[in-house]
Amino acid sequence: MKAWIEKGGYLNSRGRKWLSQLHVDRVRRILVIRQCAFGDMMATRPFLVELRRLFPQAHITLSTVSKYQYAVPDDLVDEVHVLNSRGSLREQWHSLRQHREVDVLFDLADTARSRLQTLLTPARVKLGFPYRRELNRLLFDVGILRSDFHYEAEVLLDFLKIMGHKPQYPLEFAMPRHQRVLAKPRVVYFPYAAVAEKSLSQDSWCQLIEQAAVEFPDYRHVLLEGTSPRSRENSCPMLPLGTRTWRSRRAWIWSDWLPGWRLPARWCQAIRGCATWRWPPIHRRWHLLHDRAVPLLAALRGLS
Repeated sequence: MKAWIEKGGYLNSRGRKWLSQLHVDRVRRILVIRQCAFGDMMATRPFLVELRRLFPQAHITLSTVSKYQYAVPDDLVDEVHVLNSRGSLREQWHSLRQHREVDVLFDLADTARSRLQTLLTPARVKLGFPYRRELNRLLFDVGILRSDFHYEAEVLLDFLKIMGHKPQYPLEFAMPRHQRVLAKPRVVYFPYAAVAEKSLSQDSWCQLIEQAAVEFPDYRHVLLEGTSPRSRENSCPMLPLGTRTWRSRRAWIWSDWLPGWRLPARWCQAIRGCATWRWPPIHRRWHLLHDRAVPLLAALRGLS
């Protein structure tokens, strides 16, 4: 097979030889290292869907760490490996070296831990997209370039395009199908962000939720908690925290980039009348334009 790469990435002699001799039916074991939070886990789903299409007979293992298990796409892989990141140094070292030789290794994390795992795991070919290009020569046989101008789900597919694979478009996330007839109307709020300045103030969120609960009494209003200590503090006592209530909702109101434009919008494509909003609007990446709940209430009224 021809290596479909020229100046758009890195390819050493071993990677070129492996690609030239690639037979998809001979690839038996694949290790995908992905150590990331909710939104980036969602961005991994199209890659895993296409990886299965390309290597239908391979055993695919997804390796992550304990604090990032929340949205692991375990329905798209054969096995999930969770690195021991809290035990003794001896236990952590053993966990990093747990995998026997694999045919293909993808490092989709580029963290210190994932680099060490890549270095210690024997594989016929190793692929990655490090931020520092000099790491390509140290760790990988095939490297692709990162882009700040494309959704990462599309960037990850470049790994498979190098092998001559043609992904399906629009992207297939293979999310569980929503059964609208069984769903109760809900409004789901995720009022947190990685940085507090990227979100409405907690007082504004509380005001929004209280007004919405009064104006839309037939809806169940669900306040999601995050994983950080700050996001586990309930700033709106009139609404108890809820967890993992994702699909049976009419509207999703969120604060950060994290899941909003990746996950809910994808689900909403198949749900008539469902809507998602991010506030503040995405105009300047880290600039809070306003601190008002009025536009969100107006959007909610449009659904009723």
